[in-house]
Amino acid sequence: MRGLIRSLAGDGMTVLVSSHLISEIEQICDHVVMIRAGRLVHQGTVAELRAEQQPDFVVAAEHDSDRAQLAKVLDTAGCTVSDRPGESGLLVQAAGLGAADINRLAARNGITLRQLAEQTRSLEHAFFALTGTQSADVATGQEMGAIR
Repeated sequence: MRGLIRSLAGDGMTVLVSSHLISEIEQICDHVVMIRAGRLVHQGTVAELRAEQQPDFVVAAEHDSDRAQLAKVLDTAGCTVSDRPGESGLLVQAAGLGAADINRLAARNGITLRQLAEQTRSLEHAFFALTGTQSADVATGQEMGAIR
């Protein structure tokens, strides 16, 4: 199906796809329209939507004993910090902060980092953020239409 849609688009045809399978939309479309409860929340290219998203960071202190202090420092700085069950490090949403800012915060508080990695957010994450939902399975009138 992906091949057919791409083929039609390649021939100059506009293809409209409406789906709650956001990962599929991300793979085949270059323009998206996001609607929540009948209201437009985003319209533009997938690239523009990705560029608007703040990345998450995976951050780990060199010493496990500094983990709680690192979480507190980041939380105090306005970051949203959560554990990564089954994995090392903390997941940090740091609106307006970059990797260098996080590194400086840790260093100022005497914490050496052994990991600081940027994670690009998916189109699905952007959809949930824009519509205020947690899952694509929520049946409250949200839908996503993709225009190619």
